[in-house]
Amino acid sequence: HLSEAKKAQQTLESTYKQLDNSKKRFEREWKEAEKAAMYAEKTDQDINATKADVEKAKQHAHMRMHIAEECKNDYAAQLQKYNKEQNHFYFADMPQIFNKLQDMDERRVRKLSQTYILFGDTERQVMPIIGKCLEGITRAGTNVNEKNDSMVLIEQHKSGFERPGDLEFEDYSQGINRASSDSSLGTPKGPLDLLGKNKSKPFWLFSKKSK
Repeated sequence: HLSEAKKAQQTLESTYKQLDNSKKRFEREWKEAEKAAMYAEKTDQDINATKADVEKAKQHAHMRMHIAEECKNDYAAQLQKYNKEQNHFYFADMPQIFNKLQDMDERRVRKLSQTYILFGDTERQVMPIIGKCLEGITRAGTNVNEKNDSMVLIEQHKSGFERPGDLEFEDYSQGINRASSDSSLGTPKGPLDLLGKNKSKPFWLFSKKSK
């Protein structure tokens, strides 16, 4: 519809240019005709002018006047054409185009309102389902038993290892040669497990497994 309005306006502008050109031509030719008429009158009053000069000036003035009259008639026709097209443009073309635009916009608004109605109806239908889902989420949250969850986790991941016992004191001083027992060290007597074969290795709960 906007392209139709642009086309109609371009047609009117083109007609106006033709009108303006014909008007300027009429103005120019009429001035030339006036000059020719004044020159013919001046020549006719000149006592030194010959009859041929007077006749030539009159013929030239008559020709210029004829051309000016043709331009005048063309200007009048172009003016009538432009006024007719301008009247049709503002009282027929543009109202029709505006009516089409109005109808198009009203159909758009009507379609948009129908979409809103459909959206509202759909939301009302879905809301009960969403409400039930939310109620289920609430019940699930209410039924959470953190103590029971902890016990389940413990049962699933308990290792079964016993707690390690106390570490024994390892007396390296008993490894000194008994030959020095008479010395001033005064070391206690008795066997000593230097290699510590019977030692129990500590178990680190959160340490990485040895490769």
